[in-house]
Amino acid sequence: MQVDYGQAQIQAFNDAAASGNLEFDEGVVREVVRQLDTVIDGLQAEIRTVDAECRLDGMGGFRSSRQLGQGFTWKAEQYQEVLQQHVAGAMRLQEAFLRAAGLFEEADGRHAAAFRVLGDSMEAT
Repeated sequence: MQVDYGQAQIQAFNDAAASGNLEFDEGVVREVVRQLDTVIDGLQAEIRTVDAECRLDGMGGFRSSRQLGQGFTWKAEQYQEVLQQHVAGAMRLQEAFLRAAGLFEEADGRHAAAFRVLGDSMEAT
């Protein structure tokens, strides 16, 4: 499941920052990145919670109960995928802010991390 969390706007922001048309103060950017780290940590904690709590066993041996369990598991996996997309989006925002402050090496690191998150999400499906 692909959600639109503002990818086009984030890409436009990133492009403007990379081209030098947008500049932010490094101190402000570091605070924004720190706050986004808090958001990312919360999203990742939710992913772990869903993973731990949505393993359904004990639904009974009936065919209908197995189907119900599979449905719940599928919904949980979709939710995790959406959360991972939001993690990647927050990382892409961090990337754009870091570029706007001229912190290109750190921005490249966030870019790579975001694609690892998206890659992990795609492998899980």
